[in-house]
Amino acid sequence: MTTPILKDAWHEAIRKCIEDVLSDKTCYQMRVKVNAFSLDAIGSLETNVVSTPTIKRVTMPAADTETSYALPAETKRFTIMNAVGIGTLKTGYVAGSTSTVDHLPIFAGGAHFEEELSKDSSYTIYMQSPDAATEVVVLSWK
Repeated sequence: MTTPILKDAWHEAIRKCIEDVLSDKTCYQMRVKVNAFSLDAIGSLETNVVSTPTIKRVTMPAADTETSYALPAETKRFTIMNAVGIGTLKTGYVAGSTSTVDHLPIFAGGAHFEEELSKDSSYTIYMQSPDAATEVVVLSWK
C-alpha cells in the first residue's frame, strides 16, 4: 500500500507538471518513488497543439539539382518523407547545403520529423535527389 506521504508527493508532482504545461513550459521528467519502485514519466507535455495539417508533394524534376520548398506560414511541425524516391535524398535548411557534406540524408522509404518550431519564423527546406523525377512528401502542421 502506498503511504500517504508518497501519494501526496506524486499528486504534487503531477499538479506542478500540469501548472508548467498550462503556463507554456515543458515538463520533461518527473521521478517519484512509490513502494520502492521508481516511476518515471518522461516525455514532453505541451500546449503547442497542432490542428491544421498540410500535405504537399514536391517533385524534383532533375537529378542532382537542388529544389526548395517553403513551409506554410506558422508551421509548428513537419515531416519530410522520401516515400517515392529510390535514392538517398539530401536535405538542408540553407541554400546550397545539399551539395556539401552539411546535409541531412533521408534514405529511400525514410522520413525526418521536426517539431517545436517557432511559429513566428519562416522555414525553407532544400532538397536534392540523385534521381530525376523524385517526389517527396512534406506533411506540415500549424
